[in-house]
Amino acid sequence: MGRPQKLYINYGELTKKNIEGAINADDIDLMLLGAIMLVSDADGYVDISAVEQIERFDKTEITASLKFWRGAGIISATKQTTANVEENEERASAATTVKRTVIAHTSVEDYTNEELTNVIENRVGADFIDEAQNVMGKMFNKAEISKLVGIVDQLGFEQEAVLAILAYVVRIGKKSVSYAEKIAISFHDEDIFTAQAVHAEIDRLEKRNTAIEKIKKLYGFGGRALSTSEKKIFASWTEEYGFDLEIITKAYEITVDNKFEAIPKYTDRILRTWYENGLKTIPEIDVFLEAEKKKRAENSHKNQSRGSSRSYVPAVVASSEEKNLEIEEWFEAKLNKHFGN
Repeated sequence: MGRPQKLYINYGELTKKNIEGAINADDIDLMLLGAIMLVSDADGYVDISAVEQIERFDKTEITASLKFWRGAGIISATKQTTANVEENEERASAATTVKRTVIAHTSVEDYTNEELTNVIENRVGADFIDEAQNVMGKMFNKAEISKLVGIVDQLGFEQEAVLAILAYVVRIGKKSVSYAEKIAISFHDEDIFTAQAVHAEIDRLEKRNTAIEKIKKLYGFGGRALSTSEKKIFASWTEEYGFDLEIITKAYEITVDNKFEAIPKYTDRILRTWYENGLKTIPEIDVFLEAEKKKRAENSHKNQSRGSSRSYVPAVVASSEEKNLEIEEWFEAKLNKHFGN
């Protein structure tokens, strides 16, 4: 199942103030809003499939524009009530300072009991709820069912894609519909909502998690949680630089030999040097290291004049950059001393 086929235009929000608030909209967004208004019925409901028949727009443009206008409060999945008019007005006026690319969902909208029953009977189906409960291994309450239905009905996820997300959260030990909702929203913001795209993204995430866990074990971090910075650094070694664990281990050993402790930022500079020099295998790295060793030997008299002997330092970390690294490490050590566990 694709994106939701029915949405509601909040005509009460189409005021002069609101139109001025939508000044950041791209031309394509304004044209699409006009097209949506033309095919809407007297109550403001619009069948999105009718918009998709207009050859001027493709599905990607429609998805992005719907995301924008929903973020601005112009379009919603349910009919606007008097109680939320003020809230929508505030959101619309805030659109003057929010660019199109950062408007995103934070959660799916809640359904009344009547709305939920109607959506399940007419658009989602009870079989989907049963299958989702089997995947999670538990019975859902009304709030959980509402979230799952919203992921399909409001965010436009294929049902198989939602089931794949639920299976993923079970595998990583979360087993929470709320956590699955957060993942779905993050995927949606990247235009990932088909079963094929979701499976591919989950496969990428699982490979990343496996690689990070191996690197975490290499560094002896035990059971402690990694910081966001550490996760980002570790992920870049396999995803951006394309190195396997053998090469990462070699850089780790060089780090420990030179700094006498495992410092991810230092290892990152070593790996970045190898990556920027196009090194992809251990033999290539060994040749590179040998060349650097000879270069250091030729310049050893400079080190001796300063009363020190250099061990391995990546070429791009030398001079001022090496000094900056040492300052970073000193600062980190001070912070850990006073605030670390």
